Amino acid sequence: MRIYEQIVEGRLRFPQNMSHAARDIISGLCKTNPTERLGYISGGVNRIKEHPFFDGINWDDLYNRRMKGPILPRIDHPADAGNFEEYPAPPDPLKLSPYTDEMRAQYEDMFRDF
Repeated sequence: MRIYEQIVEGRLRFPQNMSHAARDIISGLCKTNPTERLGYISGGVNRIKEHPFFDGINWDDLYNRRMKGPILPRIDHPADAGNFEEYPAPPDPLKLSPYTDEMRAQYEDMFRDF
């Protein structure tokens, strides 16, 4: 519920050593109002690609596979998930606190377009 509230309220926390460009692009992409998000309508994906975070990326080389990514994950089979962190099993939905009328009144409007 705490993560849900942080998403709705648009609160982001960053590691201290994160670059300004990384913070800026994440902040731009995580706006709670879709019309304020980086790349929404005005300039579209080109605004994202031109962001300082991507300085030095030759998009044509990347698209045409003339350039390799900085990380080449090992993949043993099509369903290999070995490159992802393992997470604990989700909690039993029957043991979660109920979604109250108060919560609905506070958050429902913000998630109408999801």
